[in-house]
Amino acid sequence: MAQSTAYNMDSSRGAREDLSDQLRRVEPQETPLFSLLPSSSAPNALFTEWNVDDLGAPNINPVLDGTDLQFTGSVSVASTGSPGLAGNGDFADKFTNKARMGNRIQQLRSGYTVSPLSEQIAIGGLGNIYADAKAKASLELKRSIEVMLGSDEVGASATSTLGDISAGLGALTNPSNGSGTYWHSSGIGASASAYRPVAGSRLDLTTAIGAGANLIEGFGTVGSNVSLRAMLQAVYEASGMKANFRLFASPSVINAISDFTRTSAGSTRFNQQISGGGSVSLSVKEYESDYGTLTVIPDLFLGRSIASPATPVANRAYLLPSDDTVSVKTLQGVTAVDLPDIGGGGKRGYVTFTGTLCALNGKHLGSIV
Repeated sequence: MAQSTAYNMDSSRGAREDLSDQLRRVEPQETPLFSLLPSSSAPNALFTEWNVDDLGAPNINPVLDGTDLQFTGSVSVASTGSPGLAGNGDFADKFTNKARMGNRIQQLRSGYTVSPLSEQIAIGGLGNIYADAKAKASLELKRSIEVMLGSDEVGASATSTLGDISAGLGALTNPSNGSGTYWHSSGIGASASAYRPVAGSRLDLTTAIGAGANLIEGFGTVGSNVSLRAMLQAVYEASGMKANFRLFASPSVINAISDFTRTSAGSTRFNQQISGGGSVSLSVKEYESDYGTLTVIPDLFLGRSIASPATPVANRAYLLPSDDTVSVKTLQGVTAVDLPDIGGGGKRGYVTFTGTLCALNGKHLGSIV
């Protein structure tokens, strides 16, 4: 006698498929740089610039009572007790070191289309397919903006095949950047180069790990260890500012900082918390240093490039003040543009963003690479 069982009641015998409308995207979507960096004045040109200046060195040379002011030439400190300012005697041009820095405006775009028939049929996990395509393109554009902000691109003018490129934080935080980078349209001049991030503000974690060393909290004396506190000290000595910082960091750097709390031999120990319930906290979300409070923020889109925007970079972090030192200048915010169905191919549209990064004070920035 023939026996009917569930396993052979497939679609060829009329079994209906069961496809729910649940949809889960398993891709990183958080964009902390784009979400947390403040906005500054909107640019009105393809190259936006800002001014920087410094203070002269302290001078405690005593002034000899009864001496006349010198209006021209050099003044000898030994003979007169005056500051010894060359060229203008006792008087100095206070804006000799004033300089201009700038960055280029970059435009990003993410397009989408749906066919005429796809809007007429039922598709699992989607409601209005055109609206859902627009929403997905907006998420993709936000990730692209995050990559642009955290990239290693040094900035470049448009060519016949490529638009203007905004310098990313990889370049803005690099103490070794030379001419032709983001500081000025004609490259870094003698005055502008003085405002770059300082030596000691960038830690080479990749080389340290390759040499069998680690990122440590204190000042290391073993091998090629690199010290987070040394970086904070270098930034403080250069800028004179003790501030609240945000450290936007890749998972490898996050793990290295969390290892500060481990109790294994050779690891720095601090901030270990054991609660009454027996739980042990080995995660560093906020680090109270001698030079300011450091909030650690995970970010998966740092250090990438135009050539490989989808390739993660293992060891990357940017140390930014929590104020408006680093900001996003937006010429056109995230905007959706719907296009007419010309030719019968279906509805089309795109979302776009145009903007750049602004770093008012390079000496207040740090990085880990």
